[in-house]
Amino acid sequence: MKKIELMLLLVLLMLSASCASDYYYVCSDFSNYPENGGRTVYFEDSTEIRCFENKGWDVAKAGEPSGFAGSGDIGKMQNFRYMAAFKGSMDSATVFFVAYDAREDFRKTFKWLTTEYEYRAVFPQCDLPAAPIEDYLDEEDRNIWLRGEGINPAVSGYELMYRLDDINEKFIKWYNCSYFDFNCSLFSDYVGKRRADSIMLGKNDILSEMTADGFDVMEPAEFGKLLDNYYGGTYYSDLYAANRAVLDSLFRACDDRVKDYFEKYLYFSVKMPGRIVATNARIHDVNSVTWYMYPIRMLDGPVEITAVSRKVNVWACVVTALGAGVLVFFPVSAAVSKKRKKKSRTF
Repeated sequence: MKKIELMLLLVLLMLSASCASDYYYVCSDFSNYPENGGRTVYFEDSTEIRCFENKGWDVAKAGEPSGFAGSGDIGKMQNFRYMAAFKGSMDSATVFFVAYDAREDFRKTFKWLTTEYEYRAVFPQCDLPAAPIEDYLDEEDRNIWLRGEGINPAVSGYELMYRLDDINEKFIKWYNCSYFDFNCSLFSDYVGKRRADSIMLGKNDILSEMTADGFDVMEPAEFGKLLDNYYGGTYYSDLYAANRAVLDSLFRACDDRVKDYFEKYLYFSVKMPGRIVATNARIHDVNSVTWYMYPIRMLDGPVEITAVSRKVNVWACVVTALGAGVLVFFPVSAAVSKKRKKKSRTF
């Protein structure tokens, strides 16, 4: 029964914490850099059209981009309605439509026989009024839960189930504590420091009662009821009713900021010159890489994506071969000529 409850809590968590209902597919093409430094964005929300157009992008109906999508999860993304295209430098084609702004860098290093290209982008940590997640999950647990990294391949599915149950309980505790702390900060201006400190001291006991009643997003009205259930009376509910407009406004401002992060997720594709030789992307082929970017991966810190490609400089190879041929030809030619002169003298 406990396992079923935990699984239900996990489902509710993902439904409430993750409001993603739409996504972008961003495709940057540097395969012929700098001439081909263009970017194409596929999206579904028609309200974004004006935003793109104001930034100088050309927007058109995309239909179904058959042949564009790859295999696996990306191959299923066939429902894009609009396509925005931009030709120009990356500085002009910033990822402005993503709430968490990425800092991008594209470098070209000439190495005579080859030219190396390095793409790098850093997505900053989510700026949310949340409790420090590292106080609830250690680094190993965060890597497993937030990014799917560090899972021991020798662990059986049965063992992994219990490990994930344990991490899930910690994550839910962090989630509830974050809402609790935020609501307490909203009420603190009305209850005074002494009472606010008392609420924070009793946080674990109060949250244990809330968890027993089920998992839910805690709005100010629910927070007031929660405190009344714990302390008795209707003091906090009455306090909320008297200041409803201000408390709800502050809460909604924060809630809107959370939705800016979580209502859309992002598939980020980069096409590189030459052949990919190194990348931290899980999806890649000979000359393109794709990352799945979702803010939950950035709850505990920034996320960096990198790709390195290498292109053979044919002209440099030809020049090198000719140079090597010349270097070999003259000594050999001189040696042959010298040998012929010796033979002619002997006769």
